[in-house]
Amino acid sequence: MNAKRRNTDQSLVAERGKTDDSILNLRRKAEIETDSTVNQDRIQADRTRAKLRKDRDKNTVANAALLNQRIDDDKVMQSERTKIDVAIENERAKKERVLSEFLHHEREETDDSLFQERNQTDAAVKKSSQLLNDEMGLHAQTKSEVTSRDELLAIISHDLKNPIGSILSCTEILLEDPEYSNLTLELKNWIDLIKRNAETSLRLIGDLQDMERIAEGKLDLVLSENSISKTIRQSIEPFVHIASANRILLHSQLPTEDVYAAFDKSRITQVLTNLIANALKFTPEAGTVTVSVKQNDREVVVEVRDTGIGVPLRERERIFTRYAQLGKKDRRGLGLGLYISKLLIESHGGRLWVSAAPDKGSIFHFSLAIPSGEKVAAEIA
Repeated sequence: MNAKRRNTDQSLVAERGKTDDSILNLRRKAEIETDSTVNQDRIQADRTRAKLRKDRDKNTVANAALLNQRIDDDKVMQSERTKIDVAIENERAKKERVLSEFLHHEREETDDSLFQERNQTDAAVKKSSQLLNDEMGLHAQTKSEVTSRDELLAIISHDLKNPIGSILSCTEILLEDPEYSNLTLELKNWIDLIKRNAETSLRLIGDLQDMERIAEGKLDLVLSENSISKTIRQSIEPFVHIASANRILLHSQLPTEDVYAAFDKSRITQVLTNLIANALKFTPEAGTVTVSVKQNDREVVVEVRDTGIGVPLRERERIFTRYAQLGKKDRRGLGLGLYISKLLIESHGGRLWVSAAPDKGSIFHFSLAIPSGEKVAAEIA
């Protein structure tokens, strides 16, 4: 910036010099032209006067008195010319002084304006530089925090999965043990509670691991022709007990014939599980959760309808973002389910969206393509 200023100052000085030279040259040219005109007028006047004298002398006898008169006239004329020359020089000097003062004043004002603009520019540059440094510092800090958080989530998800998986395996062994039927109702409820919470924990850990895979571009899908009707029935089954315990009617409305689509069965089961779990979470007692499917020439559309609290219009885009929660005080989950579900459906070439139910609650829709009969491998980048 200092180099640019020096260049600017040098250019300014050079331009001023050129301006001064131009003004001086114009002034000199004008003075020369004026002096030339005055001299020519004087010469012409002298010639005219000399001719008049000569003509008059032809008819008049020269004498001493006339000669003295001419000398006096010449002296008077020379004196007048000298006064005129002095007046012209004084006028030129006055104009020179006025012009110099004017140029000096204009330069001072220009320099003051330039100085103020430089100060303002320096302040703005300094402020911008400080803001940039602060922004870069915050960016580096945020990047470090995000990296540390992602690493922590990855470590937690991997380290917690095995012990929680062991808890779930133990509860399944207990449920299959012949002595299970002899246990009291209270013990059975405790074992069932352990199983449900272990399954929930594993599902949350699975969400964290999916986030890690998506970030690294390692989440692979294998698309094949599957029965969406059968997948819906299988996805509903694990939630029947939970719905019954909360006095919620959970059921499906499916066509008589199976509906087929092209999808990765495990991943669509994951999407259905998330949508059904959310519907049950936000539906009060005596409510209803219905899973249905529709088909047209190009795609099938699965709907999960509930009679819960509904999703406000202003929240219908935000709930599909990472870590989003419908309520600020609601922490029943990580806020990743809908985000991951949306990514999974979009990786299938479909859409996931939410609308308001005509009576009360919400309807979550997702679409899947009609099968082409071939297995397709796709990867989320």
